[in-house]
Amino acid sequence: MFMGLSRTIYGILGHRLNLKVFIAASAALGVATYLVAALFPVILLVGVVALRQLMHATRRDTAQH
Repeated sequence: MFMGLSRTIYGILGHRLNLKVFIAASAALGVATYLVAALFPVILLVGVVALRQLMHATRRDTAQH
């Protein structure tokens, strides 16, 4: 999707953009997108575990008072 979007942007604004910089930025965004998609389950799992720990700590603190 982003590759198609970058081609559209370059097609419209290509006369104002540096091709090498634009390709490098598009490639970096593509890699970042794939990494987020690949690591999202891990990030989600870490977030859920951290949230459960926080909720457990909060319940423990309120039970003591």
